[in-house]
Amino acid sequence: AGLTAWSALQITGELLVLPPKGRRVLVLGGSGGVGTLAVQMLKAWGADVTATCSTDAVPLVQSLGAQSVIDYTQPGVMEALGAAGKYDIILDAAGLPETEIPAYLTLLKEWRLAKYITLRSPMLRNTDQLGLVGGMLRNAADLVLPNLTTGALLRGASLRWGYFAPINAGVRELSRLAETGQLTPIIDTTMNILELPAAYEKVKNGHLRGKVVVTV
Repeated sequence: AGLTAWSALQITGELLVLPPKGRRVLVLGGSGGVGTLAVQMLKAWGADVTATCSTDAVPLVQSLGAQSVIDYTQPGVMEALGAAGKYDIILDAAGLPETEIPAYLTLLKEWRLAKYITLRSPMLRNTDQLGLVGGMLRNAADLVLPNLTTGALLRGASLRWGYFAPINAGVRELSRLAETGQLTPIIDTTMNILELPAAYEKVKNGHLRGKVVVTV
């Protein structure tokens, strides 16, 4: 989860070359395994962090350093998210369905290389279903068409896919943040290996507060 958050923000979000300090970042799903780590990283890097979560998770996400926490179960969510201005990056750690993404693209800053990064890429599914060549063509269409049909590219913004990336620089940064007390993994539940099916179902159902740990 840590390297997924790091690579999505630093590589896909280009924070490796665009200094994160002062940038406005929205984390959708701020109480999940990736979201809790992303909020802490962004706080440590000096970003202005807004996050969404359900009602009972608001105190947790606030404690992680988000300057603004929006309860997505309440009415007027989009108005609340846009009230303070638009965002440089939206990290979708909640896995929103494709039909909901266009509304969030309107929250991105215009002509500032703003990005909506989803971790719900169809790349593996397309390759499995259509083969290597067919999958590559479908992947290109799945990435390009939403950027065109939503008008994101016409506003100088983009929809991108984020991935886990096992990169040494990411490992070193996670270690640095943990050692300095700026990054703490949040554990939702600890379960025994004999409870593995139940652990899988818990993860599958979502709405976690951090990660599920299985002990051997």
